[in-house]
Amino acid sequence: PLFKIKEESESISLSQFQSDGNYVSIITKNSYSFVKHLLAVWNNGLIPVPINHQLKNVQVKEMLGSINCSNLIVDSDVKQNYTSVCKTVLSFEELEKSNSINNKYNNTAVVLFTSGSTSFPKAVPLSFYNFDEHYKSIKSRFNLSKEDNWLASLPFYHIGGFAIIMRALLSGADLS
Repeated sequence: PLFKIKEESESISLSQFQSDGNYVSIITKNSYSFVKHLLAVWNNGLIPVPINHQLKNVQVKEMLGSINCSNLIVDSDVKQNYTSVCKTVLSFEELEKSNSINNKYNNTAVVLFTSGSTSFPKAVPLSFYNFDEHYKSIKSRFNLSKEDNWLASLPFYHIGGFAIIMRALLSGADLS
């Protein structure tokens, strides 16, 4: 349930990222761990940048460079691929060992990349306000409530998949 994920995320400190910049890229498959660490990034006053885990390393490195992102969270089995690209690269497992939190928020909630269908993918910052207004605009039309269970059917690095996380969080519903 999402209330459990919120509690777990509050014990994850990203203090090692604080001095390295605002962006924290996350590369992994859709998972419970992704959502938990996404919340931890926000709890620490940082901006998540989900990256498609299916891209080639060269593409990921170009995308990371395009936003000067020096902070990265990845699965431990691919960590070595990015240590030369980002200043701070930590695995999900390493972050689980942290136990403090810094509750700073900023206006930008997440930076997502466009698909790049006509040119190089562009970084698009989206605010908490954007997601909140979206949620309010559909809440009554679709009768959303905390009894709902949102199916994570789209990739989290895509706006469609990311919006599912946000609707579940804002409604207090579960995410499957």
